[in-house]
Amino acid sequence: MLGGNFDAVATSPIAMLVREFQYDYVAVRTQFVTGLLCFITAQAIRVYHAAADRPFLARSLMTFLFFAAAQCVAFFNSHLVFFGGYPQLLWSYISLTVSSFFSGGLLPAVAGVLLVASVVFALLSLIDTDGDGNLSAEEFKAMLSSLSDTVSKLRGGMSGK
Repeated sequence: MLGGNFDAVATSPIAMLVREFQYDYVAVRTQFVTGLLCFITAQAIRVYHAAADRPFLARSLMTFLFFAAAQCVAFFNSHLVFFGGYPQLLWSYISLTVSSFFSGGLLPAVAGVLLVASVVFALLSLIDTDGDGNLSAEEFKAMLSSLSDTVSKLRGGMSGK
């Protein structure tokens, strides 16, 4: 921005930012709201565990924090220009980020590899039922069996049986 290699003429400052600095604008907006939602969710989990000996109080506090998160998203959506809401902004951020993995040099490529590794580890955690950090043949077979059962149920439901 400091280099001045952009067209500053636009109908509004936001229009200029979205047109000239789309990734930067989308990234800042998305990361701010996502960070806020993650922080509120972490506090909700924390307060739920802190008040676990009083279940209704714990649920009340946690639900209130989720209400606050929903209000934040509602406010954000009502003031978001050029995007239909947080989901559309998030999708734009994801697609711009993924495209940067392939065109932005070494660091974005490393970030892409780390993202893929994170997703793989999350999926492996679903298979690792005993939580020991190692996948046994039994866990893998159980996952395949469960997957097979799910596919069979879906096929049966689609054929009208």
